[in-house]
Amino acid sequence: MTLIIRGEQVEALKRAAHRSFVDEMAIWLRTQFDAELAAVDDQQLRSHVRSAIGRASSYGIATRRDLALWLSLQVVLGWLCETSAEYGWIAAELAAGRRTGSSASLDRVMKKALLQLESTEERAKRRRAFGLPPARVNA
Repeated sequence: MTLIIRGEQVEALKRAAHRSFVDEMAIWLRTQFDAELAAVDDQQLRSHVRSAIGRASSYGIATRRDLALWLSLQVVLGWLCETSAEYGWIAAELAAGRRTGSSASLDRVMKKALLQLESTEERAKRRRAFGLPPARVNA
């Protein structure tokens, strides 16, 4: 007996798998970033996750590992961080990475973002130590 799966059935299975993955990632993000996501309800979080996954695909980010890293980056730096003035370099790095390998490119982005965050926090600590107000971020 031969089993035939129609195109519509394949698409329905893909949609169900995508919904399941979005739900799984939203739950995982809550376990990893509960404080950062406290003000975001579950529906908003799933919406952010769906949007971020869509943008990730444009950079060739597709593996579970890379998508988890990408989503972590989005939570920590801000949803749509790659379009911001402060983190616009992310989009350029990932676009270039499509030619050389998205995983390696995403790893470089993660390292640079961590260094930038550490540097920003260190500057903020120094400003507080000298009694200076927090630096204003130009948007």
